[in-house]
Amino acid sequence: LMDEAWPPSQGEAIHTSTYLGHPVGCAMALAQLNLLRQLDIAQSTRKSGSAWMKELKEAMKPWGDRVHIRGRGLMIGIEIRKGSKESNDDIVIKWTTKLLHAGIIALPEGDQGEVLGLSPPLIISKKQMQYATKLLTKTLNQILPQ
Repeated sequence: LMDEAWPPSQGEAIHTSTYLGHPVGCAMALAQLNLLRQLDIAQSTRKSGSAWMKELKEAMKPWGDRVHIRGRGLMIGIEIRKGSKESNDDIVIKWTTKLLHAGIIALPEGDQGEVLGLSPPLIISKKQMQYATKLLTKTLNQILPQ
C-alpha cells in the first residue's frame, strides 16, 4: 500500500513527510474515528452544545442586546455588539486575557475580533460548562459591567 501511495524517493526519508500518510498517524486517525462512533460524540455534542447555549443565554441576559450568543454544537461564539467607550474587539481581547488567567482558553473571532470563540473538548461535562459559564460572566462583568 505504501509503495502505491507514496511517490518514489529521491533520497529523502519520505516516510517522515508532513503531508504524506504516516502509518502511525493513519492508525491513530482510524482509532479516533472508531471512538467517535462508539461514543456517538456527534449526538452528544449537539445535546450538550444546545444545553450550554441555553445556559449561556440565560447567564448573559443582564447584558441585554450588548451580547449575542450563537453557535453549532459546542462551537459557540459570544458576540459583543455594543461596547462602552471601547471598541468591541478591545473588549473581547481583554476578555480572552482575563479568561486565560482564569484557566479558560478562548480566542477572538469574527470579522473584527468582536466575537469570543469557545470550542471546548467534545467530552466537556455539565459541571465544567457551568464552571466556565461562571467564569465567563465574572470576567465579562469586570470589563463590561452589567
